[in-house]
Order: sequence, then structure tokens, then C-alpha cells
Amino acid sequence: MVKVCKGCRSAISPHARVCPTCGRPQIRLISKVAIAVGLAAAVLFALAYIVPQYLEDDLTVAMPDSAAADR
Repeated sequence: MVKVCKGCRSAISPHARVCPTCGRPQIRLISKVAIAVGLAAAVLFALAYIVPQYLEDDLTVAMPDSAAADR
């Protein structure tokens, strides 16, 4: 399959990163796998850092007086 450069409309290889005629960079779409990996990393970050801080703050506020006195 031959791609066409959006800058000069010349035919280029589907694997080319830049057009050999005008030098314009060719845009590649991000794969679904790369999107899934990025989303999984964001979820793991949230579970590791944000959620424990949120839970720690809520537990100290919602703790009954008797439990707070035991600490």
C-alpha cells in the first residue's frame, strides 16, 4: 500500500517517517495496545499513590472519639 504525503502529494512508503520529497514528518496513529498500556499505568498510579492518601484522610476524619482516644 502506498501512502500519499499531505504536504506535496507525492507517493511515499508506508513505513517512511518523513517524506523524501518535501521532508514533512508523517503522522503515525497510536495503536490500541499503546493506549491500553498507558491507561493501565495511570490506573496503577492512582491505586498506588492517590487512593491511599484519600483513604487515610477520610479515616482520620470519620474515626469515632473512642477510637481516636485509643491511638
